[in-house]
Amino acid sequence: WSQETCLKEGTIVPTGDREVAIQAQQQVVSLQGGNLFYYGKEPFPMATKGGIVLVLGGARSGKSEFAEQYVLHAGAVCGYIATAEILDEEMRERVRLHQARRGRRWITFEAPYDAERVLPDAGARTDAILFDDITLYLSNLLYGKAALQGSTTEKAAQVARRLGALVDA
Repeated sequence: WSQETCLKEGTIVPTGDREVAIQAQQQVVSLQGGNLFYYGKEPFPMATKGGIVLVLGGARSGKSEFAEQYVLHAGAVCGYIATAEILDEEMRERVRLHQARRGRRWITFEAPYDAERVLPDAGARTDAILFDDITLYLSNLLYGKAALQGSTTEKAAQVARRLGALVDA
């Protein structure tokens, strides 16, 4: 895998040891000097080591695909913190599609509840990490199979502690 890419009719085509073409809803063109991405018309810098980049967008808007491409340019080995719990066939298919997009440069860390515990290991074993995603993670903490217990106030305090531990990890 090299830092070179070419843009061809709105498709990102990474070059190197594996040829992949991903039809991107957002146009992302990389790299100018190895440190800029173009998202739409505005350039933005890569995150610094230990930095956090938040990717926002509507449901099924291509956030994960965009974030995967972003993270792939940040390191040779990438960590994927997977927060989804497979509770039905629709989620099973979504997870399957996400897994099919990722190649051998990715190490997956399953963390539907205790992401702060797997994050240090992911950081030690990879160059960059994609946390996919915070909405599912919070939903799991509040409503999942192993949801937090207590009153609304107690749950809010537990979520705040868990998110703080996640950011600190």
